[in-house]
Amino acid sequence: MIGIVAALAAGGVIGFMPRDSQVSEPRPGPSKPDPGGIKYDKPDKPAKLVKVPTEEERAAFLHNMLVDINTSPASLIERISGVGPGMAKKLVKYRDKNGPFKSFYDLDAVPGVGPTALKSLRAGIRPLEGGDLRATPSGPIDLNTATLEDLETINGISSKKAGDIINYRKENNGFGSVDELINVSGIGPKTLENLRPFLKASTLSKQAQILKDRAPAPKKKKSSSSSKKRKAKSSGKKININTASAKEIAAGLNGVGPKTAERIVAYRKENGKFSSVDSLTDVKGIGPKTLSKFSSQATVN
Repeated sequence: MIGIVAALAAGGVIGFMPRDSQVSEPRPGPSKPDPGGIKYDKPDKPAKLVKVPTEEERAAFLHNMLVDINTSPASLIERISGVGPGMAKKLVKYRDKNGPFKSFYDLDAVPGVGPTALKSLRAGIRPLEGGDLRATPSGPIDLNTATLEDLETINGISSKKAGDIINYRKENNGFGSVDELINVSGIGPKTLENLRPFLKASTLSKQAQILKDRAPAPKKKKSSSSSKKRKAKSSGKKININTASAKEIAAGLNGVGPKTAERIVAYRKENGKFSSVDSLTDVKGIGPKTLSKFSSQATVN
């Protein structure tokens, strides 16, 4: 027989059960939820405390996030916000030709790096050995004690301007504040703001302060006769900045002198034609304010 005969006497029912059949255990039903309807898992291990980084660790992390302008390739430099592939290549080209950048303001000598680009680079590169001052890593220079050589180390102060500052200091018993630089010949509001971070005026001695208070107020700077007689340049024919000579540019554009005109031509020779008049802001010495003086007088066609 292929099965096992099972006789159930009570009821007189006879059935056959296959040999290989097995009675399976009843499957458990779904687990009952917690009374609240939400099942909570108990953690096997206690939560670990998060370590708060120290000031040194945070500083090291931020330092590593910045770009080393003296060793990084152009492909990495161009990732700095506001610095594109073209400018990154110029920086690397200048670096390869002239050696590593020693201070932040050395970047200002790279063709095409203007105020906007410097601002972007300041935020994206690691501090250089010279810091923000060319030769004064210890901090701002004191107007009341600085020598001619000290002042000349600051970007934007020529030998003549340094001499004018010292002459003013002698004639007026020192500087009461950095704001007083506005009274020095050749220093206007914009120049003053550019120099302010790099200068300070120490407290004068009581005797010097008495002499300064008694002295007459500094005379206002006189405008030179040439500036009074200066007339706006002709705005009849537009100057093509992609073909004009330095002499033609200086003669035809308001606010552009011979030196700036020469920089425009030099930039054009090195970087190719200007795509627009606004591109002139890439030339050293030309900012938005200067550009607004002659933008209607220039063309690229």
